[in-house]
Amino acid sequence: HGDGKVGIWSISEGGVGLKSEFLVLQEGHGMSVLSMVQVGRSVWLGTAAGMIWVTSLGSHGLVRRTVSLQGAAKTHVGGVRCLLEVGQEVWSASDSGDLHVWRVSDCEHVRGMQCPGGKVRVMTRLPDGGVLTGHG
Repeated sequence: HGDGKVGIWSISEGGVGLKSEFLVLQEGHGMSVLSMVQVGRSVWLGTAAGMIWVTSLGSHGLVRRTVSLQGAAKTHVGGVRCLLEVGQEVWSASDSGDLHVWRVSDCEHVRGMQCPGGKVRVMTRLPDGGVLTGHG
C-alpha cells in the first residue's frame, strides 16, 4: 500500500534532512513510487501499478501539476522499476519485462517492446549510446 508521496532532501554539513514532502499521486493500492528520473524541470515517476506520472516542479521545488501517462498501450503490466533519460526520450521498464519509449517534449508513447530477459530491474546508458538492462 503506497502513499504516493515524494520527498525533497537536503544535504548540509549538519547531515541529511527532509526539506519538503509532497503528495503527488492518488493515495491507494499500487501508488508506491518505485522509480524516478528528473528530465529538465519535470520528474517522471514509475509506480507499482504500472503507471507513469510526470510532475512539473516550480521554482522552489514545489509540485505544480501531475499528469498520468495511461492507456492500454501506454501502461506497463508490472511495476515500473526503472526510468532512464535517453536524449529526447524517456525509457521505462517493468517487472513484466516490457520496455516503453516516450518522447519528452509531449509525453507521447513512441514504441514498446518485450525484453527477452524478463523482469527489468535496472537500466543505464552506455558511452556508445546503447542502453544496458539488468534482469532478475
